[in-house]
Amino acid sequence: MKCREEFEIIVNSKDNLDGTSAYPNARYNFGSVYDNAPSLQRYADAPYCYIKMSYFSVKESASAFQTAGIGSLLIRLQGALPNQMETITIADGYNKNLTQGNIIGVMPTGASGFCYSANSYNGEYVKCPNIFSGIRTISITNQDGGAYALDNTEHYFMVLKVAFEMDMDLNDNMITISHKALNYENQPKLFY
Repeated sequence: MKCREEFEIIVNSKDNLDGTSAYPNARYNFGSVYDNAPSLQRYADAPYCYIKMSYFSVKESASAFQTAGIGSLLIRLQGALPNQMETITIADGYNKNLTQGNIIGVMPTGASGFCYSANSYNGEYVKCPNIFSGIRTISITNQDGGAYALDNTEHYFMVLKVAFEMDMDLNDNMITISHKALNYENQPKLFY
């Protein structure tokens, strides 16, 4: 397994591009890697990265989720993830139960009447297109895929971990270049 370099994105839903009326689909401009931490710049041309939701909270009570019949919230990233599948209902013109998924996190709501494998969620990384390349939409759905609408007082907060596979050739090259640049023995002498 290759080594990975990890970054964290702290996401507060009230900071989305469209204001609080955008729920459950909130757009964020994660910009270019050049706008962010210098160590991200080596991944500017990376076609994909790995992402996972390591923390999620929403201003909503378990009883409200119970009333709505929601046992889990699914956190989705715009676009299809290359290594993920999810089931769908067979519909006219499409006779398969599988489609590409876009789920980056699952959060149990704690609503009574639902059984959970665990009462906390610690997801695994999923492969996705490079998240640091412009505007991305994060959506919240219920366990059945229906949109979960929050009003303007119900904000969510999440921590996303983003990882890139480290390219050892690139890193070795960078070390060599910087070492040569700082090697004063090869510089012409200015004073004799």
